[in-house]
Amino acid sequence: MIELVLLLIGKTLLIWMENSSCNGTKMHLQFTIDVKKELRQYQLQKLKDMQQQYPNLLLVVDRLFSHKRRLRKIGIPYVETNGNVFIRTEELFLFIDTNKTKKNTKQEAIGLSPKPV
Repeated sequence: MIELVLLLIGKTLLIWMENSSCNGTKMHLQFTIDVKKELRQYQLQKLKDMQQQYPNLLLVVDRLFSHKRRLRKIGIPYVETNGNVFIRTEELFLFIDTNKTKKNTKQEAIGLSPKPV
C-alpha cells in the first residue's frame, strides 16, 4: 500500500510518500509551483526560464491542451485539475494521462448548470 500526503504552503508543494509493500520505502519531495488556468504556447519559454531558477518547478494547470508532450520532453512536471500527472525525479516517476480535459460551457463559467431536456 502506498500512502501519499500532499501539503501546499504558499507556492511550495511538499509530497511525502511511504510504500509499505516495498520495505517501508519513504520519500520526501518538494516543488515550487506555478499555477495557471491554461497553458499557451507563448508561456513555454517562460516556464523553461523559471525551471532554470527553480529546478523543482511543478506546473499546476486547469487545461494543457496540446502542450503535454512538449512539457514532458523539456522535463517540466505538471498536474492537471482533471487528475493527469507527470512527475519525473530521481526518486519517483509518476505518469497518469487518461483523463480528458473538461470543456467549460458559458453556463458553467458563470456557475449555472445546464437545463434538463
